[in-house]
Amino acid sequence: MAYTVNYSVIPLTHSGGHVGDLVAQVVERVEKSGLEYRLTAMGTQIEGELDEIFDLIKDCERLVEKDSERFYTVLTMDYQRGEKGALTDKVQSVETRLGHEVKH
Repeated sequence: MAYTVNYSVIPLTHSGGHVGDLVAQVVERVEKSGLEYRLTAMGTQIEGELDEIFDLIKDCERLVEKDSERFYTVLTMDYQRGEKGALTDKVQSVETRLGHEVKH
């Protein structure tokens, strides 16, 4: 099973420093997961098995919880049986239809 998720965590309170520092910690944790991912301005797209993704998200939420008493999480999921490589394939499909590459 292959899932593609778009994950965003937004600290509403922060015990010190810049919120970007917390976001960087989350991205570092995503990098260490070994899952395929893409960082965007509005969230992080992650591809993998559902259990792997949920375990990663739990870890990321715990990281944020250490420095934030309140945070907001947005998670959207797409499932396609047997599909892998969706992070690049979906973009390439649109580029093919357009006849040129798009910014990403």
